[in-house]
Amino acid sequence: MDYIRSIMNSKPLIFLVSLLFFINTSSAQNESEFEAIKKKIQISTYYDSAQVFQLGQKAIEIARKENSLSKEAEILQYYGNYFYFSQKKNKSKEWYKKALDLAIKDKNKTLQNSIKIRLAYIAKDEGDDQIAESLFKQIAEESEQRKDYINQLECINGLGLLYEGKGLSSDALNYYIKGLKLAQQTNNKRQEAIILNNLGLIYLREGKRKKAIDEFERALKIAEQEKEYRLAINLLINIGLLYMDENNQNKALEHYKKSLGYAKQLGFPTAIGVSFLNLGSAYYNMNDFKNALVYYDSALFVFQKSNIYDFVSKAILTKARGYLAQKQYAEAEKFAKEGHEVAGKNNVVEDVILAESILSAIYEETNNYKKALEHLKNYYHLRDSVEALKNKKDLAELEIRYDVEKKENALMKEKNRAAELEKENLKRQSRIRIILGTSAFLLLLVGGGLYVRHVRITRKQQQEFSSKLIENVEKERSRISKDLHDDIGQSLSVIKSKVHLFNQGQIQNLEGLEEAIGDIIEQTRQISRNLYPSFLEKIGLTRSVANMLDKVQRDTNIVCSFEICEETESLDLEKKTHLYRIIQECINNTLKHSNATALKIAIKKENDLLKLTYQDNGKGISKNEFSNGMGFMSIRERVRIINGILSFDDKSDKGFKLTLKLEL
Repeated sequence: MDYIRSIMNSKPLIFLVSLLFFINTSSAQNESEFEAIKKKIQISTYYDSAQVFQLGQKAIEIARKENSLSKEAEILQYYGNYFYFSQKKNKSKEWYKKALDLAIKDKNKTLQNSIKIRLAYIAKDEGDDQIAESLFKQIAEESEQRKDYINQLECINGLGLLYEGKGLSSDALNYYIKGLKLAQQTNNKRQEAIILNNLGLIYLREGKRKKAIDEFERALKIAEQEKEYRLAINLLINIGLLYMDENNQNKALEHYKKSLGYAKQLGFPTAIGVSFLNLGSAYYNMNDFKNALVYYDSALFVFQKSNIYDFVSKAILTKARGYLAQKQYAEAEKFAKEGHEVAGKNNVVEDVILAESILSAIYEETNNYKKALEHLKNYYHLRDSVEALKNKKDLAELEIRYDVEKKENALMKEKNRAAELEKENLKRQSRIRIILGTSAFLLLLVGGGLYVRHVRITRKQQQEFSSKLIENVEKERSRISKDLHDDIGQSLSVIKSKVHLFNQGQIQNLEGLEEAIGDIIEQTRQISRNLYPSFLEKIGLTRSVANMLDKVQRDTNIVCSFEICEETESLDLEKKTHLYRIIQECINNTLKHSNATALKIAIKKENDLLKLTYQDNGKGISKNEFSNGMGFMSIRERVRIINGILSFDDKSDKGFKLTLKLEL
């Protein structure tokens, strides 16, 4: 029973107010008849259904006369607001959808989004957080693009409330701070005050009372400056509750009385009733139970008159507590039972639990322990059931949060992985570029080096070729000189001497002179043939090669064979000459170096090419030896002139083999 007594002696009911979209949805600037009616409807949506629909019908007639679908949609939106505040969500949705249809027909995007925001709040209230979140984010993004800052701010505030409801205070705080900055940037004082209030509520739940009251005071100052009295009422109530919680009842009374004044000025019954309740609670804490009961009675009267059923049972039960505190047990029991009945009818479970605790305390005080125990059991049973449901709900919310966090973590991991892959890809691309750049540079460097080396070698070879060519020319000149001097010169001298002797009468005849002159002529022809094979033009390449091989075979006993196709004779004289000289140079190398006993020459047609193959069976000669010789240089030069392709087999055990291909 001591536990029940501690409940009864605890501080009174606390009505913290969290601001939703219905605080004030627009501010009329034009005092036209329609705007004036609209203002009245706005205020009436909180408590006066007759006023809402009577004035609404009048406003709709004006809108239709002006042929304004948007104005008519605004009034239908207020109808939706009325049913929303009356906790009739289905009726509320019906009116919002009708209003939305008209706004869509009139192509009023701002009004469309305003109505959709209210539908998002309904989805949030009904537990469809995903739909609400999706709508808030979609409209916020669209409103930002359209610079529709009012709707954008309402969406940001809605997202803050949504995450706050899920217990994600840090996410909610981020949205509120974002909204606060935007409200300040766009000079939207009303939204700035609303968000400051919601920030204060978050700080209060986190136990940061000083920060909470600072935000409430800042918001109150703005609300009063802007004459936003409905907002000011909520803030005054919240500040008063903080002072009451700190046992500063005088400060609490000051704020409650001010909130009551604004509530009466606006004719806002819920705010009036809540202000009365809180004034009664402040006096209750000061042990002024007489004044407390006066204000509890006033609150009960307002709630009953305005059919605000959620608060009727609270007002009745606060009266029961007041009578219990004064030990007026009969009155306390009467109001506790009445409060229990009303709470049960309106399905206000927390008030049913409160009624059970009050009744248990009353019966304990009057020594009726049986009834006290009965109501105490009911209290624990209901409390535990509610706690179980709450735990189940909390568990479900935790599971949702866990799933959300799990998905967010997975998404974050995926993003991090993608970022790492992107980073790695950039590194890889950078490495590839460096490798390619370095490779290109090295290739260029190596290629340049090889080209320079090739140029140097070519120049050196050209210089060597030129030197050897000059040397060979001089040798050839010397040989020709010797041939002329030793052979032709001596033969002519012998003939001259014989003719002289004949003229002197020293010899009687010139016998053998004709034969000697014929030898000289043949020697001259041989020298001429060595200098230029003019016979190629006369007898062709095949017969010229055959004559050359006959002479070689006759003079050296080397077995010579050849096979030359008919197409060879279609070559021009220059190519025939170069081929003849190449064959001649190969034969000279065979005679000088190979010790061969046979050689073979073949010129065959292969497709559009002629292929010359020269081969002997000698000891062979290395490519190095052959390459450095004057003969190979002259062969290579001649191949270049006729655009041929030269290959050379230097396998010494199989003799010497040279292959040349050229176009027909």
